[in-house]
Amino acid sequence: MAGTVPQYGDLDDHHIVPKSWGKERGLGSIIDSILNRTPLAADTNRKVINDPPTQRIPAELIAANGEAAVRDDLESHFISPAAFDILRRDSLRPR
Repeated sequence: MAGTVPQYGDLDDHHIVPKSWGKERGLGSIIDSILNRTPLAADTNRKVINDPPTQRIPAELIAANGEAAVRDDLESHFISPAAFDILRRDSLRPR
């Protein structure tokens, strides 16, 4: 969460909800919808996030940066406060 804007060549196209999670549940190509994608720095995608299996916003990320900073960072990727709350659940199943 350095707050810097990555250069175009350093961007990855990241699944918000993991593609592996969608495949396991038979979602097919809907998991690849633009609504489930966000651009972010390649290092963040590969070294920080790296497809955690369930909880999409690691507690360690919030502990290190504060919830408000994490929320702000995700909103800069067009991830709404409601989506933040969903991604904080222990399970991504509907309630």
